[in-house]
Amino acid sequence: MQETVASKGVRFDVYAKDENRIFYIEIQTTNQKNLPKRARYYQSVIDMDNLSHGEKYNQLKESFVIFLCLFDPFSENHPVYLFENICRGDDKIKLNDGSVQGLFQCVGLC
Repeated sequence: MQETVASKGVRFDVYAKDENRIFYIEIQTTNQKNLPKRARYYQSVIDMDNLSHGEKYNQLKESFVIFLCLFDPFSENHPVYLFENICRGDDKIKLNDGSVQGLFQCVGLC
Protein backbone atom coordinates (compact mmCIF):
# COMPACT_ATOMS: atom_id res chain seq x y z
CA MET A 1 0.00 0.00 0.00
CA GLN A 2 1.18 3.50 -0.78
CA GLU A 3 -1.28 6.30 -0.02
CA THR A 4 0.53 9.07 -1.88
CA VAL A 5 3.50 9.31 -4.21
CA ALA A 6 5.49 11.01 -1.44
CA SER A 7 4.54 8.61 1.38
CA LYS A 8 6.44 5.55 2.48
CA GLY A 9 4.89 2.40 1.04
CA VAL A 10 4.00 -0.66 3.08
CA ARG A 11 4.26 -4.29 1.97
CA PHE A 12 2.29 -6.48 4.34
CA ASP A 13 3.24 -10.13 4.95
CA VAL A 14 -0.38 -11.05 5.72
CA TYR A 15 -3.36 -8.73 5.28
CA ALA A 16 -6.80 -10.15 6.00
CA LYS A 17 -10.17 -8.54 6.61
CA ASP A 18 -13.80 -9.39 7.12
CA GLU A 19 -16.88 -7.19 7.54
CA ASN A 20 -15.77 -5.82 10.91
CA ARG A 21 -12.03 -6.35 11.31
CA ILE A 22 -8.69 -5.96 9.59
CA PHE A 23 -5.61 -7.98 10.53
CA TYR A 24 -2.08 -7.19 9.50
CA ILE A 25 0.59 -9.72 10.46
CA GLU A 26 4.30 -9.37 9.91
CA ILE A 27 7.19 -11.64 10.87
CA GLN A 28 10.20 -9.89 12.39
CA THR A 29 13.46 -11.82 12.29
CA THR A 30 15.74 -9.05 13.57
CA ASN A 31 15.20 -6.35 16.14
CA GLN A 32 15.63 -3.00 14.42
CA LYS A 33 14.25 -1.32 17.58
CA ASN A 34 11.48 0.44 15.62
CA LEU A 35 8.40 -1.73 16.24
CA PRO A 36 6.37 0.81 18.27
CA LYS A 37 6.68 3.51 15.58
CA ARG A 38 6.28 0.94 12.82
CA ALA A 39 3.04 -0.30 14.43
CA ARG A 40 1.78 3.28 14.63
CA TYR A 41 2.57 3.92 10.96
CA TYR A 42 1.00 0.66 9.81
CA GLN A 43 -2.13 1.42 11.83
CA SER A 44 -2.47 4.77 10.08
CA VAL A 45 -2.00 3.25 6.61
CA ILE A 46 -4.63 0.60 7.37
CA ASP A 47 -7.07 3.30 8.51
CA MET A 48 -6.45 5.45 5.44
CA ASP A 49 -7.10 2.46 3.19
CA ASN A 50 -10.20 1.50 5.17
CA LEU A 51 -12.12 4.79 5.07
CA SER A 52 -13.23 6.43 1.84
CA HIS A 53 -13.94 10.11 1.27
CA GLY A 54 -17.25 11.08 2.85
CA GLU A 55 -17.51 8.05 5.14
CA LYS A 56 -18.03 8.57 8.87
CA TYR A 57 -15.19 7.78 11.28
CA ASN A 58 -17.37 5.31 13.17
CA GLN A 59 -17.28 3.15 10.02
CA LEU A 60 -13.62 2.34 10.63
CA LYS A 61 -13.19 -1.38 11.22
CA GLU A 62 -11.41 -2.82 14.23
CA SER A 63 -7.79 -3.23 13.24
CA PHE A 64 -4.99 -5.38 14.57
CA VAL A 65 -1.30 -4.92 13.81
CA ILE A 66 0.53 -8.08 14.86
CA PHE A 67 4.26 -8.72 14.81
CA LEU A 68 5.57 -12.27 15.23
CA CYS A 69 9.06 -11.76 16.60
CA LEU A 70 12.02 -14.12 16.73
CA PHE A 71 13.28 -12.04 19.68
CA ASP A 72 11.87 -10.40 22.81
CA PRO A 73 11.07 -6.86 21.60
CA PHE A 74 11.06 -5.31 25.09
CA SER A 75 13.43 -7.70 26.90
CA GLU A 76 10.84 -8.28 29.63
CA ASN A 77 10.41 -12.02 28.97
CA HIS A 78 6.69 -11.82 28.15
CA PRO A 79 5.48 -14.16 25.40
CA VAL A 80 2.84 -11.60 24.29
CA TYR A 81 2.69 -7.81 24.49
CA LEU A 82 -0.72 -6.25 23.69
CA PHE A 83 -1.29 -2.51 23.45
CA GLU A 84 -4.45 -0.41 23.41
CA ASN A 85 -4.98 3.30 23.92
CA ILE A 86 -5.80 3.95 27.57
CA CYS A 87 -5.96 7.04 29.80
CA ARG A 88 -2.69 7.68 31.63
CA GLY A 89 -4.52 9.20 34.59
CA ASP A 90 -7.03 6.35 34.95
CA ASP A 91 -6.12 3.05 33.26
CA LYS A 92 -9.75 1.88 33.59
CA ILE A 93 -10.69 4.39 30.86
CA LYS A 94 -10.00 3.05 27.37
CA LEU A 95 -10.16 5.14 24.23
CA ASN A 96 -12.00 2.30 22.48
CA ASP A 97 -10.75 3.41 19.08
CA GLY A 98 -10.81 -0.17 17.78
CA SER A 99 -7.07 -0.52 17.30
CA VAL A 100 -4.83 -3.11 18.92
CA GLN A 101 -1.12 -3.63 18.45
CA GLY A 102 0.35 -6.97 19.43
CA LEU A 103 3.91 -8.19 19.58
CA PHE A 104 4.34 -11.92 20.02
CA GLN A 105 7.65 -13.40 21.00
CA CYS A 106 7.89 -16.76 19.31
CA VAL A 107 11.49 -17.72 19.93
CA GLY A 108 11.73 -21.44 19.31
CA LEU A 109 8.07 -21.60 18.27
CA CYS A 110 8.15 -20.14 14.76
